[in-house]
Amino acid sequence: MNPYPKTTAVADPFPAQQAYVAIEQKPRDAAEKRRLQAVRQHVQAHTHTTDLRGLAGAVKKLLGPGYEVGLG
Repeated sequence: MNPYPKTTAVADPFPAQQAYVAIEQKPRDAAEKRRLQAVRQHVQAHTHTTDLRGLAGAVKKLLGPGYEVGLG
């Protein structure tokens, strides 16, 4: 007799998520507009990822200090 109950496989608990950019304010100047465009292009190139924390790190590098990058 098997002491373990029958189990079924569980779907991936961390499926790929659709990444997107939400820009809440207009760019201050042309330089900021270029940085935001670079972020948008990077995110669009990596729309499905299993861990958005890595994507957030890359976005923080592209933007530089002084920006809040959230995920969730």
